[in-house]
Amino acid sequence: MKHYMKLSFYAWSVALFLVLVCALPTSAQTVEPEDIPRDKDGDPDCRECHWETFLDWEHSSHGKGLSCPECHLSDENHARLGHGSQGGAEDCMFCHTTGYNAIDDTWEEDNIHCKACHTPVEVNHPNIPMPTNRSGALCGGCHIQAFFEWQESEHHNAEVACIDCHSQHTTDLRFNEAIETCAQCHLSLVEEFHHSGHETAGITCADCHLTPLEGPIGSGSAKLDHTFMVELNTCTACHLEELHGSKQAGVSTDDNHLIAESINPDPMTSSVDVEVTQVPRSANPLTFITFFGLIALGMTIIRYPSLVKKLPWGRKKESADE
Repeated sequence: MKHYMKLSFYAWSVALFLVLVCALPTSAQTVEPEDIPRDKDGDPDCRECHWETFLDWEHSSHGKGLSCPECHLSDENHARLGHGSQGGAEDCMFCHTTGYNAIDDTWEEDNIHCKACHTPVEVNHPNIPMPTNRSGALCGGCHIQAFFEWQESEHHNAEVACIDCHSQHTTDLRFNEAIETCAQCHLSLVEEFHHSGHETAGITCADCHLTPLEGPIGSGSAKLDHTFMVELNTCTACHLEELHGSKQAGVSTDDNHLIAESINPDPMTSSVDVEVTQVPRSANPLTFITFFGLIALGMTIIRYPSLVKKLPWGRKKESADE
């Protein structure tokens, strides 16, 4: 009897343990959608295999491409006005939807969908990989000003494309911090930067190389300058006292160049990568005394010409006349 009770106790203990283990949630579990609709055009639904990527995209600016009514609530027709003055499409639906048809005012997908970059859709996908357009020109169709600035940058010359710095799905930087993204190519500069006063002050690469542009968001302008060049006003924002010499009113800059000849500047680093080679000369008080003294002497000679005869050179002239 005791033996039977002992076996029964062990059996129930094992059964209870298994029930508790199975009831616990596991971190490896992935929440899948209960009912994923098929694409209305019959194309394969990307979410069936790329659910995590879909979630990244859904919370990105591309996934929220139809949020323009938040800014354009006053008039539906006005909401369709875009950035024509910037060289882009006059209808915002061209950039805020996928597959927009201006003739009948319809579009294939809301927001900037997968097919905006992965097209044409492969019939045998996933057996055949989807094509991917990684060119900056594709992004430039809507991000007009940023694209023009990028074309003038050293990044363009080095064939660094948008998606080398930005994730194509989240649209954020590929790394959490800007300096981590920059370090992928500019490692030696970043290592030097770690020993600089700028990092001690909490300054990052983006603070100087991605200057915010003027104009409200939604005006058609890029929010950050994508030439990556450092402007002089960026430096004076913090170093105005050090650079004030050439800005003083009435002081000629011809002989007072605080920012003088460049010493092998690196265009990838800065447009004002310069070294001070000449210090402004301080004003000599004797110069002013001499100047005003000569003026006073001239005025005296004009007002009192008889005084000239009493001067040594005036007496010599009288003797010669006699």
